[in-house]
Amino acid sequence: MSGATAFMIIAFVYWLFLIGVGIYGFKTTKKSEDFFIAGGGLGFFVLSLSLLATYNSSIALMGHTGNVYGSGLSYLTYLGGAPIAISVLIPIFYKRVWLINRGNKYLTPAEMLGSYYKSDSIRGMIALIALMMGVPYVALQLIAAGTAFNILSQGIISVSAGMYVMGGIIVVYVVLGGLKSAAITNAIQGSLMTLALFLGAVYGLILVGGPMGLFNELGSLSKDMVMEGRVIPTSWQTNATLLLSIAVGTVIGPLSLTWALSAKSERIIHFSGIFSIVAQVVMYILLIPTIGFTAMVLHPSISVTDEVLPTLISTGPSLLYALVGLGIFAAINSTADAYLHASGAMTGHDLYRVITKSTVISPWVGRIAQLFVVFIGLIFIAGSSESIVFLGALAGGLGMQTIPALIGALFIPKYNKQGALWGMIVGVIVTIITEFIVKHPLGVHSGLWGVLFNFLVISVLSIVIKTPNYSRNYDHFHGTLKEYYKKSA
Repeated sequence: MSGATAFMIIAFVYWLFLIGVGIYGFKTTKKSEDFFIAGGGLGFFVLSLSLLATYNSSIALMGHTGNVYGSGLSYLTYLGGAPIAISVLIPIFYKRVWLINRGNKYLTPAEMLGSYYKSDSIRGMIALIALMMGVPYVALQLIAAGTAFNILSQGIISVSAGMYVMGGIIVVYVVLGGLKSAAITNAIQGSLMTLALFLGAVYGLILVGGPMGLFNELGSLSKDMVMEGRVIPTSWQTNATLLLSIAVGTVIGPLSLTWALSAKSERIIHFSGIFSIVAQVVMYILLIPTIGFTAMVLHPSISVTDEVLPTLISTGPSLLYALVGLGIFAAINSTADAYLHASGAMTGHDLYRVITKSTVISPWVGRIAQLFVVFIGLIFIAGSSESIVFLGALAGGLGMQTIPALIGALFIPKYNKQGALWGMIVGVIVTIITEFIVKHPLGVHSGLWGVLFNFLVISVLSIVIKTPNYSRNYDHFHGTLKEYYKKSA
């Protein structure tokens, strides 16, 4: 049996499992909070692997491995920033969000921040940013799915067919089961994704004669090749700020904060953060660079860097080929389902309610909105030629524009709703301008430019426009946090 055949058989069985999880999630969804935040009951195992899977996805398996191949050690220098960002952000932000949301008071991050600033405009703006972030992120996962399908099936399935098949399967189980289905599947997909990276790295090392063989082979290449890769190199500013946009925007942007709302306890968030740090270090410092550099040695003519891992394992045994292929699809699913759920949930539960003044709280509104996100994502794909990593950075950069408002709700009571709203508006506009019109001035990624102007606007307006504490939900947010940390001292 060929590797392509073995992969398609295993993938088909796995898809049936995903659909089964969706049906289970649908049957066990009794209340709105079950659909939107899994009833606020996610435990350590499910939450830890869900966080790992959501933060990495196809960006890790196809994007970062390809960029190590394309940009060499210069890219690896910044790749290690992801574990550092996660180690800082999860314990600082997720814990506070969970403390405020005890008792499942809020179903989405947009609802939470809208409540703090007592502003439907802010609630709607955050939901709009979540939609703008979700569309390119879902799109990039579908692009990755189509590309991987085409390569792993050895041309039997076209890129377009692969995108539509994967999109259809994700829609079925996410729309049916909500975050509960996404969390259950992500616990498994996080494991499969890590296994795929491990098998790919080990197979590559076997082909080059082990770690020492890899070092010897790299030593035979030119210094420029090893330092700058086999494809057109990018500047250090672009690499550093691109990865910062992905790391920060995906960890504490509005789509990922849904995980903080869904945790069963503060203790689970704490230990899930520790698990994520350790896992990220292994993946980003050991496995991903190994795959990129072994491919650099073995396959010198890869022109599309997103195809590095599929190309590397294309000569492997059928079982290896099928398992790594399944891990790639698990990684694609893991972020697509979580972000599809979160962006659709905020589009339906927040943006729709703000626009229509509806008081209906129903999973069906979220389900319809999720279908809308996938539809817009397919349109987005038709007009985009960016690689997986750069699409992820665009999404992360847009997600960063909610961070100043979030910091105001958790840390800086002086930030007011006028500053938060106009900061987000200006931040999004600047991000779009510096991504599509004046691309990356000074080599700095668009998300960083956006958040810089965002912070400037929220700070200035909060100084100029004096507002009393009662204009915000001060007691529930800052009061709750002060009381907790006073008792913990």
